[in-house]
Amino acid sequence: MMISWNGERPDMTLSLVRDAFAESMPVILPTDTLYGLAAPISDERALERILELKGRPRDVTLPIAVGSIDMIARITEVNGGQMSLIKRVLPGPVTFILVAKPGFSDIVTRRGTVAVRVVDHPIFVPLCGSFGPVALTSVNRHGSKPLLRSDDMRALLEISNILLVEDDHHVSDLPSTIIDLTSGEPMVLRKGKINIDELMGDTDG
Repeated sequence: MMISWNGERPDMTLSLVRDAFAESMPVILPTDTLYGLAAPISDERALERILELKGRPRDVTLPIAVGSIDMIARITEVNGGQMSLIKRVLPGPVTFILVAKPGFSDIVTRRGTVAVRVVDHPIFVPLCGSFGPVALTSVNRHGSKPLLRSDDMRALLEISNILLVEDDHHVSDLPSTIIDLTSGEPMVLRKGKINIDELMGDTDG
């Protein structure tokens, strides 16, 4: 099933997403980067379904999206220096690796760390307000290129019977930048949509 995101009247869309989550079904959501398969991190069965849809090994953990910067502190051991950098760039297309607080599924944590960001799309504020943090990963089979537009996903929708929230004009063809903050100095693990030099405050050209 596909429904278009309507920022002026989001209630129907959000209701359908909530119904899917209540059935432990992932949904496909627009973001400020790629479309993402999403499910609440508190629902182990829904997380397992994401892995099944992608053919993704369990030891390749899923990133997390939250609805606000404050929510990052609820799931990570973020310190003041790390939070200062995070507040400079989020919401936006940057994923940060941080030390996770205990108690979360190993589908979203790896060796005590978690990948988290605040997505700059209006659907995530009310959604995370209702369900808390959600796992969010690109729409593709593991090892293949992400599907970039809603039309590319029609076959997947027919096979899996999951919901797609369509918003092609918000979505780009670039993933988020990934920065590891767990080892002192920030370390860029993946260059993505945002300019790294601007992000890190490099003014020397």
